Amino acid sequence: MPNWCTNNVTLSGERVPELLKDLQAPLRLIKQEPGNWQIVESADGEEQKPYSYFFYRLKHVLPDVWVPGFDTNVEHIGSKWGATDATVIQEDEDYVHIHFASAWGPCVKGFLHICKYYELGMEYEYEESGSNISGEVEYKTEDKRVEYWKGSYAVGRVREDAPSWEQNAKRLKSAVSEFFKIELSAWDSNSIGVIDTKDALREVLEAEEECQETIKYYLIQWEELEKTTHKDVETRGCTFEEALGVF
Repeated sequence: MPNWCTNNVTLSGERVPELLKDLQAPLRLIKQEPGNWQIVESADGEEQKPYSYFFYRLKHVLPDVWVPGFDTNVEHIGSKWGATDATVIQEDEDYVHIHFASAWGPCVKGFLHICKYYELGMEYEYEESGSNISGEVEYKTEDKRVEYWKGSYAVGRVREDAPSWEQNAKRLKSAVSEFFKIELSAWDSNSIGVIDTKDALREVLEAEEECQETIKYYLIQWEELEKTTHKDVETRGCTFEEALGVF
């Protein structure tokens, strides 16, 4: 089983209704295998399985060489199965949110192709703790520029929970402490105070009688956060074509 990457995308522009219409292109069930596994086909008769539905309906935005499959999905979409279990919420006529899961990594390349074809702006956030990745991507239609940040899961959460430290790297220590308090608070521990050193983190984990594997994971995250610099989290810019290589 893959590690599931969480993806949240906001698309905006006059052609959002056209995109939504294409996402509803008909697929019909042709058979059902044991285990309730459905196989459907598109209007042109090609078999598709559930994890291919999203981008198969949008294959006109992808390079002509794309067909559903591991290698071509990774090359042209960014994830081996594409967007699975997509939830689409239209906020207004030209503004839509899409939330979905993908295998191991995000589908940034696929969504960049969507944006270019439909002339849409994009804000894209993703994170996957198992693969230790996270990032943010913005696509601007007016100049076809991509602004992005990509890094570790832990650093991504620090950016989210304490973004002010980006303007003052000296605040990193307090941001790191706050990150771990938030991460560990799910255990409802009364012993979590200021976690300002690696030893303090170890003490909290041992007090909670966590297994050695969990302790090791969080200590590695601490080390990674501790050596993070402002440069590691600054936003970068590139062209559309360059972004396809970045992701």
